[in-house]
Amino acid sequence: MATRAEIRQISRAKRQRKRLLRSSCLLAFVALALIIAGFLVAVQLNSATALLARLDTTTGEVRQSAAGDPTAQTTQAPKGANVLHPNEPIPLLVNESHPLAGDSDTSTTVGLLGIVPVADDSIRVNQSLVAPLSELFAAAQQAGISSFYVSSAYRSQQRQEELYREAEDKSYVQKPGNSEHQTGLAVDLAVMELSEGDLGQNATWQWLAQHAWEYGFILRYPAGKEAITGIAYEPWHFRYVGEQIAQYCFEQGFCLEEYVAAAQGN
Repeated sequence: MATRAEIRQISRAKRQRKRLLRSSCLLAFVALALIIAGFLVAVQLNSATALLARLDTTTGEVRQSAAGDPTAQTTQAPKGANVLHPNEPIPLLVNESHPLAGDSDTSTTVGLLGIVPVADDSIRVNQSLVAPLSELFAAAQQAGISSFYVSSAYRSQQRQEELYREAEDKSYVQKPGNSEHQTGLAVDLAVMELSEGDLGQNATWQWLAQHAWEYGFILRYPAGKEAITGIAYEPWHFRYVGEQIAQYCFEQGFCLEEYVAAAQGN
């Protein structure tokens, strides 16, 4: 039979084993947690490294993997963001594939009579065009170019329907809803004295094609871009997009369709 002293010694030994067991379990749990945390950090670092390796700093898109996986997804800039000029909105594109829903708000248009030479008092534009258009005419006059005027600008849906219905050559007239004139952001600049067969060769239109961008305007339907714009060459039709975008289009030789596609990251 064990003595009282032996019983006490056995009890102390049991308590010590229990404490050691608890300590061992705690250490094992901590070690496991550290291993899991390290694994998660490694995964995150690998993902970030792979993402940076595929990031295209020009367009803001994430390129496909080197293997060219056709199912790989791309992360693009937010819809509507301009990847070419982040501080500028993407210009409104109006054509057969991007028709307008209806008439623009006429409260944002103003008459040009008395501001620049116009065909008549019905000529109106979006108010954002007044200042740059005035500057364009002033610069042209200083360059000895003064024989032109605004022959057409904003048109209502009804007016566009009339023109389209009456036009014999519809390659120069858009269907209602497909015309930029309905936005008030486009102008037709007519030359006062134009010889037959002078299309695009007139000194006035040549000067405008080379300098309109300085005032935020682009030649909307340039020669050689008919397959993209869907419209025959119109040396008289200019669209306001702002100086920064107009300069880019001029330097790159872009029509508006090409700029919008590039600005969207396509």
